[in-house]
Amino acid sequence: MKVICSYCRETIEEDQAAAESNISHGMCSECYEHFKPQWEGLSLGHYLDRFHAPILVVDENLRLLAANQVMADLLGRPERELKGLLGGEVAECIYARLEEGCGKTVHCTACTIRNSVTHTFNTGETLDQVPCYVEQDTGTKLFRLTTVKLNESIQMILEPVPEEENPTPSE
Repeated sequence: MKVICSYCRETIEEDQAAAESNISHGMCSECYEHFKPQWEGLSLGHYLDRFHAPILVVDENLRLLAANQVMADLLGRPERELKGLLGGEVAECIYARLEEGCGKTVHCTACTIRNSVTHTFNTGETLDQVPCYVEQDTGTKLFRLTTVKLNESIQMILEPVPEEENPTPSE
């Protein structure tokens, strides 16, 4: 008898003496370890940590609900410090520190990140690799933004544009 993992289709056990037509299914130890945290109640943050891209999950106002460790490392701050902040506060946008706050300044009306999240939230349309930037104290940071609607929240993948791909200012 041959026992095959129902998830990854790898052979778990095989008895060469048994008839080839005898096949059963089970779960291999690798698949068990993969699914076990989900059965035990995997948090959104831990789920996001399974991805290698920097990911944020925000509500329609761009308030952070969760982030993965890759994003926290990119921002240089622990994920727990980011929860509840508005997008501009998370990204350390210089305009988010103005008196009006993130989302309420004249600069925010042209913010590609805010407008992309709002568009995806309102239409359900996924946006992929949208060029965007954040003005920070240290200068302009360029990103590629992907937005996906997840029920009443938006998954944002915010990938930094490598320095060698940044256009150099003309002198």
